[in-house]
Amino acid sequence: MAAAGVVLNNQTVLLKGVNDSSSTLIDLSVRLLSAGVRPYYLHQVDAVAGADRFRVPLERGRAIVKGMFGRVSGMGIPRYVLDLPGGKGKVPLTPSFQLEEAEEYRIFDSPLGGETRVEKNV
Repeated sequence: MAAAGVVLNNQTVLLKGVNDSSSTLIDLSVRLLSAGVRPYYLHQVDAVAGADRFRVPLERGRAIVKGMFGRVSGMGIPRYVLDLPGGKGKVPLTPSFQLEEAEEYRIFDSPLGGETRVEKNV
């Protein structure tokens, strides 16, 4: 399908004990991209009966996605989302790289390691 020009997107559910590491998701993303498929969504497990044992805490999920930055192309980083109950839509669970904000600068956590100070006039 990709060879025919069809745009292919992947949706994956983040599952405890299955794909709950940055390295596993990076491997998946690299394989998807090489097959012409964009890693589009990474879903938080829905709050449904019987799924609790597969649920990864939100902060852990954010840390997993954050660990992908700088290690795979931006196209390989899926949008981490929570599908709100009642058909209210998907909301992003985007990891934050900003550590601190002062009057004249912000400090960011670099995906390649360390902290970087950025003046606010940038």
